[in-house]
Amino acid sequence: MPQHTREQIKALFHEADSNQCKGSVGCLYKMELVAFLKRKHMITAPDQVEPIIRKYDKSGNGKIEFNEFEGIINELFP
Repeated sequence: MPQHTREQIKALFHEADSNQCKGSVGCLYKMELVAFLKRKHMITAPDQVEPIIRKYDKSGNGKIEFNEFEGIINELFP
């Protein structure tokens, strides 16, 4: 059972999506995810995000879409 509501995750996604994914719909670029996770004290260095992206980027496009972000939040945030 997810620990966070969909609305909570949407708010976090919006917070992380600093450029509102210009030219794309609903995605986070690597550096946006790095900045977000650093602000939340979940990582300390940019290279720590690579395994997270590999695990959750189900589409393989190098970006994190909302549905992929849900998995990250539910695993990393208590």
